[in-house]
Amino acid sequence: WLEYAPGERVRLPVHFRRLHSMVERRIQRANAGFIPLREKPPPPHLVLEDEEGNAVPSRHPACVGPSFEAARELFRLANHYQLKALGYFLLEGWVTEHVRILQEVSQMYRTLLFWEQDHKRAAAMKRRRLRMLAPLLEVLNPKVYVAFWRQISFEVAEVYQQLYDLKVRGKLGESALGDDDDDEPQDFRATVKLAARCNDLSKQSLKYYTTFIE
Repeated sequence: WLEYAPGERVRLPVHFRRLHSMVERRIQRANAGFIPLREKPPPPHLVLEDEEGNAVPSRHPACVGPSFEAARELFRLANHYQLKALGYFLLEGWVTEHVRILQEVSQMYRTLLFWEQDHKRAAAMKRRRLRMLAPLLEVLNPKVYVAFWRQISFEVAEVYQQLYDLKVRGKLGESALGDDDDDEPQDFRATVKLAARCNDLSKQSLKYYTTFIE
Protein backbone atom coordinates (compact mmCIF):
# COMPACT_ATOMS: atom_id res chain seq x y z
CA TRP A 1 0.00 0.00 0.00
CA LEU A 2 1.04 3.57 -0.71
CA GLU A 3 -0.42 6.09 1.74
CA TYR A 4 -0.61 9.49 0.03
CA ALA A 5 -2.62 11.15 2.83
CA PRO A 6 -3.72 10.20 6.37
CA GLY A 7 -6.30 7.45 5.98
CA GLU A 8 -6.03 7.36 2.17
CA ARG A 9 -3.94 4.86 0.28
CA VAL A 10 -3.72 2.90 -2.94
CA ARG A 11 -2.70 -0.70 -3.55
CA LEU A 12 0.29 -1.16 -5.82
CA PRO A 13 0.84 -4.22 -8.02
CA VAL A 14 4.45 -4.37 -6.82
CA HIS A 15 6.11 -2.91 -3.76
CA PHE A 16 9.71 -1.96 -3.15
CA ARG A 17 9.91 -0.98 0.48
CA ARG A 18 12.81 1.44 0.29
CA LEU A 19 11.72 3.13 -2.96
CA HIS A 20 8.05 3.46 -2.05
CA SER A 21 8.84 4.69 1.44
CA MET A 22 10.68 7.62 -0.10
CA VAL A 23 7.94 8.20 -2.68
CA GLU A 24 5.28 8.06 0.01
CA ARG A 25 6.99 10.79 2.05
CA ARG A 26 7.37 13.03 -0.98
CA ILE A 27 3.74 12.59 -2.02
CA GLN A 28 2.49 13.32 1.48
CA ARG A 29 4.66 16.42 1.68
CA ALA A 30 3.45 17.65 -1.72
CA ASN A 31 -0.22 17.08 -0.85
CA ALA A 32 -0.04 18.43 2.71
CA GLY A 33 -1.66 21.73 1.71
CA PHE A 34 -4.23 20.40 -0.76
CA ILE A 35 -5.75 17.33 0.92
CA PRO A 36 -7.26 19.19 3.93
CA LEU A 37 -8.78 21.79 1.59
CA ARG A 38 -10.25 19.12 -0.66
CA GLU A 39 -12.13 17.63 2.28
CA LYS A 40 -14.03 20.87 2.93
CA PRO A 41 -17.68 20.92 1.75
CA PRO A 42 -17.95 22.24 -1.83
CA PRO A 43 -19.61 25.61 -2.43
CA PRO A 44 -23.39 25.61 -3.08
CA HIS A 45 -23.07 25.94 -6.86
CA LEU A 46 -21.13 22.66 -7.00
CA VAL A 47 -23.51 20.58 -4.84
CA LEU A 48 -25.53 18.04 -6.83
CA GLU A 49 -29.26 17.59 -6.23
CA ASP A 50 -31.71 14.80 -7.04
CA GLU A 51 -35.14 15.23 -8.66
CA GLU A 52 -36.68 16.23 -5.32
CA GLY A 53 -34.10 18.91 -4.65
CA ASN A 54 -32.21 16.99 -1.97
CA ALA A 55 -28.44 17.27 -1.84
CA VAL A 56 -26.69 14.19 -3.21
CA PRO A 57 -23.46 13.17 -1.47
CA SER A 58 -20.66 13.37 -3.98
CA ARG A 59 -16.91 13.50 -3.98
CA HIS A 60 -15.02 15.46 -6.55
CA PRO A 61 -11.98 13.96 -8.27
CA ALA A 62 -8.65 14.92 -6.75
CA CYS A 63 -7.91 17.06 -9.81
CA VAL A 64 -10.90 19.34 -9.09
CA GLY A 65 -10.51 22.42 -6.92
CA PRO A 66 -14.02 23.23 -5.57
CA SER A 67 -12.75 26.42 -3.90
CA PHE A 68 -10.17 29.12 -4.51
CA GLU A 69 -7.91 27.73 -1.77
CA ALA A 70 -7.97 24.21 -3.24
CA ALA A 71 -7.48 25.50 -6.79
CA ARG A 72 -4.54 27.60 -5.61
CA GLU A 73 -2.87 24.57 -4.01
CA LEU A 74 -3.33 22.59 -7.21
CA PHE A 75 -1.84 25.49 -9.12
CA ARG A 76 1.19 25.59 -6.85
CA LEU A 77 1.80 21.87 -7.24
CA ALA A 78 1.44 21.95 -11.02
CA ASN A 79 3.50 25.13 -11.39
CA HIS A 80 6.34 23.60 -9.34
CA TYR A 81 6.65 20.62 -11.67
CA GLN A 82 6.07 22.65 -14.83
CA LEU A 83 9.00 24.89 -13.91
CA LYS A 84 11.16 21.84 -13.27
CA ALA A 85 10.19 20.54 -16.70
CA LEU A 86 11.18 23.88 -18.26
CA GLY A 87 14.60 23.47 -16.71
CA TYR A 88 15.07 20.31 -18.74
CA PHE A 89 13.14 21.07 -21.95
CA LEU A 90 15.06 24.19 -22.94
CA LEU A 91 14.01 26.28 -25.91
CA GLU A 92 17.21 25.41 -27.72
CA GLY A 93 16.74 21.81 -28.76
CA TRP A 94 13.26 21.26 -27.32
CA VAL A 95 11.22 23.99 -29.02
CA THR A 96 7.92 22.11 -29.21
CA GLU A 97 8.02 20.82 -25.64
CA HIS A 98 9.21 24.18 -24.24
CA VAL A 99 6.43 26.14 -25.93
CA ARG A 100 3.75 23.64 -24.90
CA ILE A 101 4.82 23.82 -21.27
CA LEU A 102 4.63 27.62 -21.32
CA GLN A 103 1.19 27.40 -22.90
CA GLU A 104 0.08 25.01 -20.16
CA VAL A 105 1.36 27.35 -17.44
CA SER A 106 -0.47 30.25 -19.10
CA GLN A 107 -3.69 28.24 -19.09
CA MET A 108 -3.17 27.46 -15.42
CA TYR A 109 -3.05 31.19 -14.69
CA ARG A 110 -6.13 31.67 -16.85
CA THR A 111 -8.04 29.03 -14.89
CA LEU A 112 -6.98 30.45 -11.53
CA LEU A 113 -8.24 33.88 -12.64
CA PHE A 114 -11.78 32.50 -12.43
CA TRP A 115 -11.47 32.63 -8.64
CA GLU A 116 -9.52 35.86 -8.29
CA GLN A 117 -11.57 38.81 -6.99
CA ASP A 118 -8.74 41.32 -6.62
CA HIS A 119 -8.36 43.18 -9.92
CA LYS A 120 -4.75 44.16 -9.26
CA ARG A 121 -3.77 40.56 -8.60
CA ALA A 122 -5.70 39.50 -11.70
CA ALA A 123 -3.83 42.09 -13.78
CA ALA A 124 -0.51 40.88 -12.34
CA MET A 125 -1.31 37.31 -13.44
CA LYS A 126 -2.26 38.52 -16.91
CA ARG A 127 1.04 40.39 -17.19
CA ARG A 128 2.82 37.23 -16.10
CA ARG A 129 1.20 35.41 -19.00
CA LEU A 130 2.39 38.13 -21.38
CA ARG A 131 5.97 37.84 -20.11
CA MET A 132 5.86 34.10 -20.76
CA LEU A 133 4.30 34.11 -24.21
CA ALA A 134 5.06 37.37 -26.03
CA PRO A 135 8.86 36.82 -26.22
CA LEU A 136 8.26 33.51 -28.00
CA LEU A 137 6.94 35.35 -31.04
CA GLU A 138 10.34 37.03 -31.39
CA VAL A 139 12.25 33.74 -31.61
CA LEU A 140 9.83 31.34 -33.31
CA ASN A 141 9.90 31.10 -37.08
CA PRO A 142 6.33 31.81 -38.28
CA LYS A 143 6.87 29.69 -41.38
CA VAL A 144 7.99 26.66 -39.39
CA TYR A 145 5.82 26.90 -36.28
CA VAL A 146 2.61 28.15 -37.89
CA ALA A 147 0.23 26.68 -35.29
CA PHE A 148 2.24 27.96 -32.33
CA TRP A 149 2.59 31.38 -33.95
CA ARG A 150 -1.18 31.75 -34.36
CA GLN A 151 -2.09 30.30 -30.97
CA ILE A 152 0.34 32.52 -29.08
CA SER A 153 -0.40 35.69 -31.04
CA PHE A 154 -4.14 35.27 -30.40
CA GLU A 155 -3.65 34.58 -26.70
CA VAL A 156 -1.32 37.56 -26.25
CA ALA A 157 -3.79 39.82 -28.08
CA GLU A 158 -6.61 38.53 -25.86
CA VAL A 159 -4.65 39.22 -22.67
CA TYR A 160 -3.81 42.77 -23.80
CA GLN A 161 -7.50 43.31 -24.53
CA GLN A 162 -8.43 42.08 -21.04
CA LEU A 163 -5.87 44.43 -19.48
CA TYR A 164 -7.32 47.26 -21.53
CA ASP A 165 -10.82 46.46 -20.24
CA LEU A 166 -9.60 46.49 -16.64
CA LYS A 167 -7.73 49.75 -17.12
CA VAL A 168 -10.44 51.65 -18.98
CA ARG A 169 -13.09 50.65 -16.43
CA GLY A 170 -10.96 51.99 -13.59
CA LYS A 171 -10.54 48.65 -11.83
CA LEU A 172 -6.80 49.00 -11.26
CA GLY A 173 -6.87 51.75 -8.66
CA GLU A 174 -7.21 54.66 -11.10
CA SER A 175 -10.13 56.84 -12.14
CA ALA A 176 -12.14 55.74 -15.14
CA LEU A 177 -11.95 57.73 -18.35
CA GLY A 178 -14.39 60.53 -18.94
CA ASP A 179 -14.95 61.63 -15.33
CA ASP A 180 -16.39 65.12 -15.80
CA ASP A 181 -16.45 65.90 -12.08
CA ASP A 182 -12.66 66.15 -11.84
CA ASP A 183 -11.52 69.58 -12.99
CA GLU A 184 -8.26 69.85 -11.06
CA PRO A 185 -5.04 69.89 -13.11
CA GLN A 186 -3.67 66.95 -11.19
CA ASP A 187 -6.74 64.90 -12.01
CA PHE A 188 -6.48 66.00 -15.63
CA ARG A 189 -2.89 64.82 -15.83
CA ALA A 190 -3.87 61.50 -14.29
CA THR A 191 -6.65 61.13 -16.86
CA VAL A 192 -4.28 61.91 -19.73
CA LYS A 193 -1.79 59.37 -18.39
CA LEU A 194 -4.53 56.76 -18.07
CA ALA A 195 -5.73 57.46 -21.60
CA ALA A 196 -2.20 57.05 -22.93
CA ARG A 197 -1.83 53.72 -21.13
CA CYS A 198 -5.19 52.52 -22.47
CA ASN A 199 -4.17 53.53 -25.99
CA ASP A 200 -0.93 51.59 -25.60
CA LEU A 201 -2.75 48.46 -24.46
CA SER A 202 -5.28 48.71 -27.29
CA LYS A 203 -2.48 49.15 -29.86
CA GLN A 204 -0.68 46.10 -28.53
CA SER A 205 -3.86 44.07 -28.68
CA LEU A 206 -4.54 45.23 -32.24
CA LYS A 207 -0.95 44.45 -33.21
CA TYR A 208 -1.16 40.83 -32.09
CA TYR A 209 -4.67 40.30 -33.48
CA THR A 210 -3.30 41.54 -36.82
CA THR A 211 -0.40 39.12 -36.49
CA PHE A 212 -2.88 36.31 -35.90
CA ILE A 213 -4.97 36.96 -39.03
CA GLU A 214 -2.05 37.63 -41.40
